[in-house]
Amino acid sequence: MRRLPLPRVGRFTGAVGLFLVLNGAVKLTWLLMDNLLQDQFGHAAYGQYASILQLTLLLTAVYDMASVVLLVRRLPQESDEGRRALMRTYVGLRALMAGAYLIVTLGALALLGHWRVAPHLSLALLLAAVAMNWLAFGRTIWQVEGQWARDAWASVGDKLLLLPLVVLLVWSSGDLNRLGWATLVAAALALLLCWPWGRIARLPFDRKLAEQVVRQSAPLM
Repeated sequence: MRRLPLPRVGRFTGAVGLFLVLNGAVKLTWLLMDNLLQDQFGHAAYGQYASILQLTLLLTAVYDMASVVLLVRRLPQESDEGRRALMRTYVGLRALMAGAYLIVTLGALALLGHWRVAPHLSLALLLAAVAMNWLAFGRTIWQVEGQWARDAWASVGDKLLLLPLVVLLVWSSGDLNRLGWATLVAAALALLLCWPWGRIARLPFDRKLAEQVVRQSAPLM
């Protein structure tokens, strides 16, 4: 059984430095941008955007079922073929869970009144949360394979892309729905650019392997 090679200490240290610099710069910029957006839209309107986004991100836990923890444990121990099969099966399993996530989240948005008051904003942020969750899953694959620099860029991809979109599409209009759609476009572009598409081989969905993943994940939930 072939194990993944350990990353070189120098490369790992450099990637950690890159991660800290990128996250520090982007988060400081967004701290300023948050205050400017609150002044632009008003605290009540911007608070609605933030609350819907945080709710949709919180409920993406329905996607994971603690199986990400299992994936991180198993991937380094698998052969190349076994690793591709496990990732491909897990991608299919997450796709099947999309229906459950959409039902739960739409119900929560309707129950809290967000869907009635701001349906377009709710829809945009719901889809953005899905893209962000898949991006986080892609980061798990990069981390397991020791691709720390790619993980560092993926960690800030959506926020980095959202900054110019806010300036170009949102700032002059003052339209909160545009902010929601800009968030979706940024998350989708980050997913397209940063997700490890080539790591998922074109293998058939393994139902037995999926059942095994669900059973082994249950104690970790």
